[in-house]
Amino acid sequence: MFSPEQLVDNVDSSSPLVSARDVELQPGAAAVDTVISKSTKAGAGKAKKNKSSAAVNVRNWLRIDQNGETSMMQADKYKLTHKLGVQGRDLRIMDPSLATTYPSAILCREKALVVSLEHIKVIITTSNVLVMNPEDENVLPFITELKMKISQPALAVGASYPSALNEMANSKAVLANRSVAKLETLASLQMPFELKALEVCLDSIASYLNRLTSDLEAAAYPALDSLTSRVTAHNLERVRRIKSRLVRLTTRVENVREVLEGYLDDDQDMKDMNLTAKEQHSLQQQVEAQAKSSSKHTSSSSSSSSSSSSSSSDSSVEEEEIAEVEMLLE
Repeated sequence: MFSPEQLVDNVDSSSPLVSARDVELQPGAAAVDTVISKSTKAGAGKAKKNKSSAAVNVRNWLRIDQNGETSMMQADKYKLTHKLGVQGRDLRIMDPSLATTYPSAILCREKALVVSLEHIKVIITTSNVLVMNPEDENVLPFITELKMKISQPALAVGASYPSALNEMANSKAVLANRSVAKLETLASLQMPFELKALEVCLDSIASYLNRLTSDLEAAAYPALDSLTSRVTAHNLERVRRIKSRLVRLTTRVENVREVLEGYLDDDQDMKDMNLTAKEQHSLQQQVEAQAKSSSKHTSSSSSSSSSSSSSSSDSSVEEEEIAEVEMLLE
């Protein structure tokens, strides 16, 4: 047996009573504070990241109503997709940072028209227009023209319809399908709000591309004259740059042209552009369905005659709606 004094003497003062492993397994107050601090910083960083990502999804839009009144609004992708019936890929097409990835496009949705033509990126509904990047210097003339034509509706119809009517009247293909008298009656009609806004988009893009073409011509002719008079490295480089600009501009014009021709080749697509008529048809169908359910005393002969007359009238109305959009795109 050892005495207590011998036990104390046999213990080495240099050897620790608790190993370092035990210390790691049982952290002290300082270690606990360190762990809590790290977890708090991680949570704060995650919250900051979520907040920044949410801020990226929110964009500023300029809203223009039917009276030409403007107001700024903020909306995220979730709100736009659910309120206007657009899709997520539609908003990607309109993203200015992806302008070189996605070409020009006009998309018809259930409640809106998505227009992405060069710098003009708007969402058009039956009651207002949402303009993306309203502070862009190229978009400002479009906004001014849109406000003017909406506040003065007569300008939106009288400016382009007579010329379009004359061009279509001279076309044999159009005369084979629709009479000139019907086109004249269409010229006197008031376009729906969404088609007036789309007309301003097309006019603005046409003017913008025409201005770029004029600037390119003004730079091309002197460069060609200089190259003809004297062939130098400077003149050759100057012509090469102008040719590159011409190729890029031609590609941009062809993209817009393909979009318009795609709609002109399909009557159903042109019909879908008329959102106001689409809403009226849906309301009319609901009223007719309610009328049919309430009235059960009509005879079979009268119902057949009324259905034939209604189908013929519906077809004529559809032709007029398609002709209205066709004149706009022409």
